[in-house]
Amino acid sequence: MINRTLIFFALGSVAFLSACKGEENKTAEFFVNNPNERAATLSKCETTDGAQLESNCVNAAEAERAENRKTRSQSVQELFSSTD
Repeated sequence: MINRTLIFFALGSVAFLSACKGEENKTAEFFVNNPNERAATLSKCETTDGAQLESNCVNAAEAERAENRKTRSQSVQELFSSTD
């Protein structure tokens, strides 16, 4: 029973402290559509301790991966569709 109480207290504290940062949580779609914001967020995430767990860092990284996949896919399509 004490372990459950401690777990709930710890999770509640993390949620509370995360909400106190004052940053709006942005979606991965937002970061896909705003590459400058994505780059700035990723830069901040690289230099801030523990930032890799923040939702904006996670979403910006996911958007970056999605854009990289899109670019690679387009490159492959161009490579195989060009007929000289």
